[in-house]
Amino acid sequence: MVYGVKIVRKVENIPNYYHVIPVTEDPVPFGEFGRVTSGGSFQVDSGVYIPGDDEDLIPPERITDMESPVSNYEEQTITLVWTSVGDDLDQGTASYYEIRYSTSFDEVLDNFEEANLLTNDDLIQGNISSPLPSGSTETYIVLMPTKGTGTTYYFAVRAIDDVGNQGELSNIAQNTIVPIPDEGLAGWEIFLIVIGCLLGVAMILIVVFLIYYYIDKERKSKPTSDDDQQPEHKYVTKASSDDGQRLENKYAVNPSSDAE
Repeated sequence: MVYGVKIVRKVENIPNYYHVIPVTEDPVPFGEFGRVTSGGSFQVDSGVYIPGDDEDLIPPERITDMESPVSNYEEQTITLVWTSVGDDLDQGTASYYEIRYSTSFDEVLDNFEEANLLTNDDLIQGNISSPLPSGSTETYIVLMPTKGTGTTYYFAVRAIDDVGNQGELSNIAQNTIVPIPDEGLAGWEIFLIVIGCLLGVAMILIVVFLIYYYIDKERKSKPTSDDDQQPEHKYVTKASSDDGQRLENKYAVNPSSDAE
């Protein structure tokens, strides 16, 4: 039996706007004061277990802000971030983390122990067996087994203290490893491409011009054959022995025709 329990209520933040209180004399300020009331008595059952001073029954606090802000398709990684909790709720430092993932949301939520367990071998950054002090920002980079083809992964974590007390399961974070489209060419790259195209067109025009020039030059320097000459027309003056000085105009072709 426990008797004579007193409850003391401490009154703070006493208003000091005395000018609104209708009094005939200036009020006298006073400091904090206590009010005592009797709480009666209560009895503690002998079956209730009261832990000793050296026993730890308080688990770490539940992690409530886990998120996955980044994924990298080329490096095949997913980043997890959360605020660390303590050994006893939010006090101290937890002993280690248990992080699991799955491609099924329900498996992580309802069958956490059956989901895939992450170890330090799966991490590029972070240490599961060495949590940061309570209130610190934890950043873990996880190397996933495959890049996936748009597969979504779900993650959850819970902190565990040095005697095995487990915190409640955290909220569930999710992320998908997908290829990121190319943002396009830089300005200097576009400039070089344009210059290259212009130079290519100029070279083509120069080659075409040189080919035409040499063909035309060759055509003009080629000698003309006799067969290709046009027939010439000329008048031949021929003296007749019979008619004396009478002149006769005869139409003739080129000398080659006469020879024939």
